[in-house]
Amino acid sequence: MPELDGVQMPASYGFVHDGCLSADDVGGGIVGAHLDFFAAEKSSYLVLDGMLKLSSVTLFTPSPRCP
Repeated sequence: MPELDGVQMPASYGFVHDGCLSADDVGGGIVGAHLDFFAAEKSSYLVLDGMLKLSSVTLFTPSPRCP
């Protein structure tokens, strides 16, 4: 997801995101085009949600640069 590439993650993680993601929940209950993300800590989720404010994202399957 290029929109995450280069984003400084919240302080508790301490790294710059490379834009690579994994789609782990791909079951039949997924309806429509939406993205949920897991950030392990609510405070980190709130920081990321506030930073990103995306109405759309770019996804590549398979990714040209992620393993």
